[in-house]
Amino acid sequence: MKDHLHTLLISLLVAAVIAGAGYWFFTHYELKGYEEQIGAQGEAAHNNLYYSRLFLKRMGIATESKTQFTLPDTQTVLVLDSERYVLSQDKIQELWAWVEQGGHLVTRLRNRNTSKDKEEFEENTEKDTEDSTNNSQDKPAPTDKKSSQSHDLLQERLQIQGGRYQSMSTDDLPLKAQLPSSKQELVVDFDLFRAIKSTEHEWALKSPKGDYWLVHKRQGKGAVTVVSEFDFADNTSLGDEDNAEFFWSLLHLQHTPTQVWIIRDQDFPSLLTLLWNYGTLVLFSFGALLVLSAWAWMPRWGALIPLPPPTRRRIIEHLKASSRFQWFQQPQGRSTMIESLRRDTLQVAQKQLHSWFNWGEAERWQALGHPLQLDLTTIQTLFQAPELKEAELIQLAQLNQYWRHAQHARSN
Repeated sequence: MKDHLHTLLISLLVAAVIAGAGYWFFTHYELKGYEEQIGAQGEAAHNNLYYSRLFLKRMGIATESKTQFTLPDTQTVLVLDSERYVLSQDKIQELWAWVEQGGHLVTRLRNRNTSKDKEEFEENTEKDTEDSTNNSQDKPAPTDKKSSQSHDLLQERLQIQGGRYQSMSTDDLPLKAQLPSSKQELVVDFDLFRAIKSTEHEWALKSPKGDYWLVHKRQGKGAVTVVSEFDFADNTSLGDEDNAEFFWSLLHLQHTPTQVWIIRDQDFPSLLTLLWNYGTLVLFSFGALLVLSAWAWMPRWGALIPLPPPTRRRIIEHLKASSRFQWFQQPQGRSTMIESLRRDTLQVAQKQLHSWFNWGEAERWQALGHPLQLDLTTIQTLFQAPELKEAELIQLAQLNQYWRHAQHARSN
C-alpha cells in the first residue's frame, strides 16, 4: 500500500512539472509567420516582361511570349525585347516589309554593358548640374561619336543611335509623358535611361534635359516605336506609378491590337536548344548507341556453359596448330611446308619402290601417284607447281600418309 502511494505521488509530481513547463513555454512564446524573399519563380525568373504579359491578358488582349523570331499578322503588335545579335539582313528585311504593310513594332535600344558605359555614366552623374546649364532643352546631350556606334542592323535601318546613359535628378522627377493614344499625362517611373539619337522621326518624348527616351517613326502603313529601356514594364516596376497604363497606351499607338507577341531571349540560344532544333537525329542516334552499348556490356545472368575438365593436349593438336600458323600467318610458311612435304614423300616412296632409279621420269611419276589413282598431270602439279591450293595440299598430304603407312607395315 505504501509503495503504491509513493508511485502515485511521483507520477503527480512529474505531471505537475510537465504542465508547468508547458504553461511557461506557451506564455512566453508564440507562433508567428514571416515573409521570405525567394525571388521570381518559373517563367518570371527569366522573362522580365512576364507580368506585362499577364496584365495584357487580364485586360482582354491575347498575349504570347516567344523565343523564336517569327512574324504575326499586321493586326498584332510585336514587342521585340532582345539584343538582336542573331537577326540577319534577311530577317531585318522581312521585319521591315511587315512594318510597311501595317505592322507595329515596339523595341528598345541595344544594351552595351561595357566598362566604357559605366565610366560614361559616372562622368555624366558627376556633371549633371553642368550639363543641365550648358545644354538647351531642344538639343540632345552631346555624345562620343565613337562610343555611339551600335552596329545594330535594325538601328541602322531606323537611323538611330544609342547615346550616353542619363540619370534623372530629384528636381526632374517624376517624369511625366503623354502619348497620342492616352487621354492624360502619365507619370512614368523612369529615372535612368540611355539617350536615343535620332534626327528623323514623327514625334518623340524628351527628358527635362532634352534627351530623347522614346522615338516613334512611321514606315509605310505601319510604325516603329523605340524606347530606351523596358524598365518601366518589367516585373518589378509595372505596378509603380502609371507604368502599366503607359505600357498599355504604347501598344495602342498604331491601332487597337488583336493580340501581342513578346519576343525575348532570342539572341543566344543554348546548346541543348540548338541540338534539339537542328540535331534531333544525332541526339536519338547517340541515345540509341548508349542503350545498345549498355545492353552489350551488362552481365548476363543465364545458365553458365560448363567448362570441360582439363586434359593434356595430344601431339596432333600441336601439329595442327603449328601447321595452321605456318600456312596462314608466316610469309614463307606455305612454300616451306610444301617443299618439306614433297621432300619427305619422295624419300619415303624411294625406299618402297626398288626400281625407282631404273625407271624413267614418267614411270616414276606414275608409280608415285598410283596409290591414289592420280594421272601424270596431277602428280606433276603436286610436286612441281610453285604454289598449291588447299585441295592440292590435302592430296599431297594423303599421298605422304599412304607411303608412310606402307613403310610402317613393311617394317612390321
